[in-house]
Amino acid sequence: MRPTTKLRIRAAGAQDAASEDTAVDKAQIRRVQVRKAQARHRQRKANYVKQLEMDVARLREMIETAERDSQLLLNENRAIRAQIEAAVRSKSLPLSLDQRVSLLKDTPPPSQLSSDTRVSLQPDLDAVTVTLGFDEMLNAARFYISSPPPTSHPPSRQESPPGPDTADLPDLTPSETQAAINFILA
Repeated sequence: MRPTTKLRIRAAGAQDAASEDTAVDKAQIRRVQVRKAQARHRQRKANYVKQLEMDVARLREMIETAERDSQLLLNENRAIRAQIEAAVRSKSLPLSLDQRVSLLKDTPPPSQLSSDTRVSLQPDLDAVTVTLGFDEMLNAARFYISSPPPTSHPPSRQESPPGPDTADLPDLTPSETQAAINFILA
């Protein structure tokens, strides 16, 4: 062999060694990149799961609040219905004979009635007052339904409606009770 051939073989061997070193370096660099990418992916996934868990907790809390509010409204509705039923029951009791006689005595004869007196079988919805107040026993808002005493002249608009601080409940006719129920349920 000639000396130039030996040099060429050595040079080729050196190139192979250098290319093997660069291939190993590239593989190591690639492995580091893959590890970093996997770590970033795991971190993003953990953050995403954590955010989803927080969203689920928030939605559960909102559902619980809505259920609690719904139950409070149902209880308030039941209390209002019970109150209306009690008012209807107290109004629908038959009058005793003494009460009927006293009503007949108190009624003026037809000649004394003025021609302006109007008798209507329909309830005067303008005369019914519905106010909203706060009931401390229920610890919630409550509707108060009142009507002016029956008179032969229309009610004046300057009168203030009885507020929540009045102790007596209004006496309602069945038609007024029905109108109140329809108003509340509307």
